[in-house]
Amino acid sequence: MLTHAGFFTTIGIDGPTDAELEAAAIAAFAPDPGSDILTFDGRPLGRTMTVTGAFDVNAEDGSFFNAIIGYPVGSVRTAIVGEFTILHPLRPGDHELYAAVSFAGGANGAFDATYHLHVG
Repeated sequence: MLTHAGFFTTIGIDGPTDAELEAAAIAAFAPDPGSDILTFDGRPLGRTMTVTGAFDVNAEDGSFFNAIIGYPVGSVRTAIVGEFTILHPLRPGDHELYAAVSFAGGANGAFDATYHLHVG
């Protein structure tokens, strides 16, 4: 399973309750439709928008939550909205996964990456 486009919110930054975390994540998830691309070996992949609801993440020392956002080590309440894709077992050989997305109004930057996979 992978996600190339998503947005997360956390208690203390985006709201004090689970409902507010989820609503803030939904409101902020706004990919530009023309930039939202996910292909495997040149063919578009289906994606499903998923709202996780609020849950606890363990912020480990040096993790994104700890090192980048500045949360102390320990439990962090968060909610995520994203486009998720499941890659079924792949046939042997070389494959290319391409993912790109930018967000409305330039919020949260842009993402563009090509992954080269080898299945033995």
